[in-house]
Amino acid sequence: MKKAVRTQANEVSIDEFEDELLQHLASYENAEAVKLAHEMIDHIKSREHKLGLRRIKGTLVPANFESFEQARRERRLICNAVDGLQNDVTDPVMFFETCADNGRCNSGFCPVCERLFRLRLVRFVTQNKLRKLKWYMVTVIVKDWNIAPGDFTRFGYFNDHPVVEKICEALSSTKTNTPVLAFGSVETVFNLVDNEPYAKPFHIHLMVSGLARNAIRKAIGGTGVLCDEANKPLEVRQVNPSVTSFLRAATYVCKQPLKQRRKTSAPGAQYGSPEFPYPKLLGELISNYGDIKTGDRWVSIGINYRHDQFLLSDKVKLKVVQKIKRRVRTAKAKRVKLRRP
Repeated sequence: MKKAVRTQANEVSIDEFEDELLQHLASYENAEAVKLAHEMIDHIKSREHKLGLRRIKGTLVPANFESFEQARRERRLICNAVDGLQNDVTDPVMFFETCADNGRCNSGFCPVCERLFRLRLVRFVTQNKLRKLKWYMVTVIVKDWNIAPGDFTRFGYFNDHPVVEKICEALSSTKTNTPVLAFGSVETVFNLVDNEPYAKPFHIHLMVSGLARNAIRKAIGGTGVLCDEANKPLEVRQVNPSVTSFLRAATYVCKQPLKQRRKTSAPGAQYGSPEFPYPKLLGELISNYGDIKTGDRWVSIGINYRHDQFLLSDKVKLKVVQKIKRRVRTAKAKRVKLRRP
């Protein structure tokens, strides 16, 4: 039985398999059987750790997903940055000092509220088995969306920005036999070169399903919004269907908004992973975002976010569910065929 666990608990099936074990565990009465089931679950957790995954209240997330304690620490730093901003900007930013279970602040740059938003998203894509679809991760660098270092000007619109609406319309109106789904966000990052502020390019990250790579490139490229000065104004990369890769991509396109990236000026140097900004840069980023609420940066096609819940829109729900069921049946049939001697 343990050997079967090691065979089946791979990166593709690990989330479904533990759910099956937990269901069987409820019907066990024999103490040895219960002990064995717990050992199997411990083995799966160890396997999850090796795959770069962990669980938050039963929800499988990437290992680098921020903890509640980290979110609270960063929130205190943001409070200090907002307090120091008031004399430097003409449009003060509102930010509540407290954010508790019985009264969330719902600020768009509160790490605690954004973490809850991201957890809800992970639960939604997991429960609806959206990993079974074919996805592309898309990054769009838009012309005239860069804000220079030292500029505290507010960016303005986010998910209701005309450019965002134009891109969503181009994707959703592309002819296809399958429903188009997309989700992601508008964000910026403070780029530093040799630890000196360099640029704050606002951009769009999306996960897109239902369209081929070339169709995505053609649809977005035809909108005329791409930044010609960027090295790669449009990136479209296929997402590996494994649990780890899918969850990393899904959480990356809707990551925490306040980030910086660093690199050296050496030829060929690449930016490192996004990290929490230096204190002197934090207030500037907050000012650029302005008074945003949780969900204001959210961009989607076929997925709605209302009253703290994610839902598939009625227009695509039936077709998406049917497509996922077909893919699951096909995958199971292939596994059965491979097991036959």
